[in-house]
Amino acid sequence: MPGRIIGLLQDIDELKKAALVLKDRAERDALTKLLNKASAQQNISEYLENRAPDAKAALLVMDLDNFKSINDVLGHMYGDAVLTQIGSTLQSFFRSHDIIGRIGGDEFMILLKDIPNRELVEDRCQLLVDTFREMLKKLMPKLQVSVSVGAALVPNHGITYADLFRHADEALYAAKRTGKC
Repeated sequence: MPGRIIGLLQDIDELKKAALVLKDRAERDALTKLLNKASAQQNISEYLENRAPDAKAALLVMDLDNFKSINDVLGHMYGDAVLTQIGSTLQSFFRSHDIIGRIGGDEFMILLKDIPNRELVEDRCQLLVDTFREMLKKLMPKLQVSVSVGAALVPNHGITYADLFRHADEALYAAKRTGKC
């Protein structure tokens, strides 16, 4: 029995590439190219839900102290350049599978996945404080801009994003009061 088949072949490669670009733009902070707050939170929540029961992790929250003075004295373009440099530095400090996001104007969040111990977290926090202290001092020697970091550990401080963020945020404000990470 004779039949007829009609078909249409279309190269959708360009459409897929365009969709991926749009998805990436929606998930990333336009200035720093880090994950935005919603995407970082979603990725962290997914990791926490799917991690091995004995896997340890740490959520770090980092904030620039007195950042407003950069914009007030040197201008918003300079402030944006500083934030961009901080984003690049954060990406170079952490592993590609860690989750790094900008969660506010001058506030950042990092999830260190599958860590061996608390000492690694303390070392990373101190490295962040020391590195950014030096960088900010070089960029703006007359301004008193610094960095504070708070950390929460999985499972010690919780196993959900909400619990970890609350504990890391409390630790951040304790660090601001004492001037340490």
